Amino acid sequence: MTRDLGKSLLLFLAILALGTVISGAISIQQAVYSTNIRLRQGLPSVVSIGLDHERLTNEERRTGQQPDVGDVSIDILSEIGFLSQVRNYDISALSHLMSAELERYYSGDDVSQSSLDTWKAFGLRGVNSSRLVDIEEGIIELISGRQFSEEEATTLSYVVLVSEELANLNNLHVGSSFAMDNIVWDVQNSDPFISFRFAEENIYAQRSYDFKVIGIFRSAAQFSTGEELTDASWRDEHINQLYVPNPVVIATHVYQTEHAAYLEPDAEWASSDSRDSLWLQNVFALNDQSDIEAFRIDAENILPDYWIVSDLSDSFSGAASSVQNVGEFATFTLWLTVGMALFILSLFVTLLIRERRQEIGIYLALGQGRIKIISQMLVEVLVIAVVALALSLLAGNMLATAMSESMIRSDMVAIQQAGNQQQAFTDLDVMGYSGEDISLEEVLAKYNTPLNAVAIFSFFAASIAIVFTSIIIPMLYMLRLCPRKIMM
Repeated sequence: MTRDLGKSLLLFLAILALGTVISGAISIQQAVYSTNIRLRQGLPSVVSIGLDHERLTNEERRTGQQPDVGDVSIDILSEIGFLSQVRNYDISALSHLMSAELERYYSGDDVSQSSLDTWKAFGLRGVNSSRLVDIEEGIIELISGRQFSEEEATTLSYVVLVSEELANLNNLHVGSSFAMDNIVWDVQNSDPFISFRFAEENIYAQRSYDFKVIGIFRSAAQFSTGEELTDASWRDEHINQLYVPNPVVIATHVYQTEHAAYLEPDAEWASSDSRDSLWLQNVFALNDQSDIEAFRIDAENILPDYWIVSDLSDSFSGAASSVQNVGEFATFTLWLTVGMALFILSLFVTLLIRERRQEIGIYLALGQGRIKIISQMLVEVLVIAVVALALSLLAGNMLATAMSESMIRSDMVAIQQAGNQQQAFTDLDVMGYSGEDISLEEVLAKYNTPLNAVAIFSFFAASIAIVFTSIIIPMLYMLRLCPRKIMM
């Protein structure tokens, strides 16, 4: 090393440069992994089952026919609810009832045309058990009264949870009763663009129910579609939504579809079982975020084709995409640099060995063992390499921090400017689980490239392996020759 300082310095600089790139790439990979974990940590560990609309669309374009999609029944969803990863779940049948007594709540200043109708529509959300996932996950907070008992949740019990806003608007309190009507409208000959379609003369069938308020909730649901009007509309629907037992929703749906079938007896759906058209929503609360992938595998083994598990990762999809792009760039750079390092260092060591072939030949002629000669060369290069790698570890980490944060910033700004016009929403979004989109500042706050033990060990293990390989290959080639041929 001291005999030829020029070549030693050149080797030092080569290892320093290559080590800096490898260190930076490993630091970015570690940062991407830890950032994805931090992004998920703030999300509820909830998922839902829904159709894979993207796959359905692609399949229809490919074949020109709509794929045959199997049904997901309450029985299938209940079977999934018993998987080991599930802490709690709700299967909610959805329907609606009308009221001439209650007023709908509107958050905006503009009063919609439907609010001028005599009859107001209110959505019904069925509950599967006495343990509401929406309450346990903080989507709603019960501020007075109680939840459903297990008997009420599983029988035809006309008890209801209403929102705080709806209760205040209609002077309702725990113990209040109000009437709701199940109405089938005969509007086949009505102009759909004429207001006040819900008029008395259009009623075909009607049944009334008396509901008793057992609880009042405050909504904490968050909607983030990117459209202010859509978010406000979804929030209003959530506030006007009535939580009732599933058997009540199913009974109202059966009544509606059976009487609607009398109006359209020739329709294809009229001859099918009314329960087959029941609209279901589902939400599964898992034990932990780390259970999502295992649950996805187990659930999709039970589900029919074209049905998938959706989680809340879409709420940070832009951020995750930007971080992932940086990670993919780092991975590509790492493998490219490893290949270059092996080639450059092997070539450099080969040149050094050729210059010292007389010395190596003399050692062999004097009886020196090949292992000892290799060890001597290895130690010489490793002394230089360890110093260069120690410096490159710090340099690469600083370079990784500056470059990767700049790339994430640019990528997220480009995504925001391009917009997300093809965003697909899941039941979780509609139910208010989506939350707020993660901002650039929040992503950068969660993104860091610390020199932790894993990064340091990975870097030195990879770098030493590269240096070792770069020395062993040319040395083995040289030492397989006899001393005379080496010195020729």
